Amino acid sequence: MTTQKAVAAFAERYGYPAKLLHWTLALLLPVQIGMGWYMLSIEDQPGSGWYFALHISLGLTATLLIALRVLWRLYQAPPEPPRGLPGWQRNAARASHGLLYVLMLLMPLTGYLGAAFGGEAMSYFGIPLPA
Repeated sequence: MTTQKAVAAFAERYGYPAKLLHWTLALLLPVQIGMGWYMLSIEDQPGSGWYFALHISLGLTATLLIALRVLWRLYQAPPEPPRGLPGWQRNAARASHGLLYVLMLLMPLTGYLGAAFGGEAMSYFGIPLPA
């Protein structure tokens, strides 16, 4: 079996919920990072509040999806890597995956703390949240 076929077979062993969470977060997180950087340049401009509110709402959505992904991962072990994969690649994959999970958990936590200590009222798509 070629490496390409082995990787394709490996990807097919992931369930639909894992794939859905993966690709939703793969799209949402870069949008959030880009929006966060953009917001730094428009912080004091009129109308910037809309971007901040959207960023908070999307961030809360991402936090929920990240929590679901972590729970799914705890109860649904990932498939074994393709046979023949060198040990260093297995270790690098495991380490980088672990680091991504840590960063996915830290990113919304630091965003929440920044918003909470900023003293601004927060809402979720227009629904006010408790202070």
